[in-house]
Amino acid sequence: MKITSKIPVNHSITEVPFTKEKKRGFLPAFFLSFFLAPVLLFLGEWILKTSSLILLAIAGISLYILKTRESIHIRFHHFFGIISGFLLFLLSFFPSYFSLSSISLVQWTGHFLFLLLIYLWSLFFSILIVSFYYILHPPKTEVDSIIILGCALSGKNLTPILKARTDCALRRYKSQIRQGQKAPLLIPSGGKGPDEAISEASAIQNYLLKNGIPDEHIRIENRSRTTRENMDYSFRIAKQYFPHPRCIFATSNYHLFRSSIWARHSGMSGFGIGAPTKWYYWPNAFMREFIGILSATWQYHIGIFLFLCIVSHFING
Repeated sequence: MKITSKIPVNHSITEVPFTKEKKRGFLPAFFLSFFLAPVLLFLGEWILKTSSLILLAIAGISLYILKTRESIHIRFHHFFGIISGFLLFLLSFFPSYFSLSSISLVQWTGHFLFLLLIYLWSLFFSILIVSFYYILHPPKTEVDSIIILGCALSGKNLTPILKARTDCALRRYKSQIRQGQKAPLLIPSGGKGPDEAISEASAIQNYLLKNGIPDEHIRIENRSRTTRENMDYSFRIAKQYFPHPRCIFATSNYHLFRSSIWARHSGMSGFGIGAPTKWYYWPNAFMREFIGILSATWQYHIGIFLFLCIVSHFING
């Protein structure tokens, strides 16, 4: 395969819309939750209990497979799915119990808790649906740079998850060249963790070089510690080479939605490509993503939850 030997400064591609779709981020899931919340309200408490049990069972099975098949070192975040499923199942019994009380404050607390659970589940299902939409509809327009999001290393080598992310970026890189388009700039992103021998960006760079990518097609970002910093620092690098970067990112498919939020915060379009991940990584990993999204977009949640409370108050008189 013939590869362009140099990434020229201020190289630009034909000015066409990046995509016909709107920019990606949190808002699609936010609006979808408006429609799902009334549905869950109609279904009642049984859907809360059932969903919690399903989450608990799937998370437990996936954790067992991770431990036995992948032989990974189990850390606290691997239990997020199990802990969340158990807590949600436990909390789903409280509204009915509180409603039996003759004290109005206790009854109101039970109703408030029921609405909170409805909101959390509607948001969870919304994010899950939109996440799969993003996975199934990657950007297809020509790009000039691809950010590769780092994650934990195994010594100086890529873990299977990080290798999958890098291979995903490589496929897009080579596909664009096969179509007669310019070779995109690859930006490995990730700093050096306390238990890592080298930075994640350097490990990705070494892997790219071994796979025949010219050094001039790679610019590393080795300071970031979080996904938001990945986007901020890497997008600054892209803007050094392109006045208006058409920049996407490559990450794991379960991480695609949350990454799109931080990409938007950094000034990017929010488009990314998701590397395939084995199903048993999903339950606990996606629950971790969900908790991260809640903390990153808390201002939206206050608004929609208050709206849900007001609507419920008028419906119930």
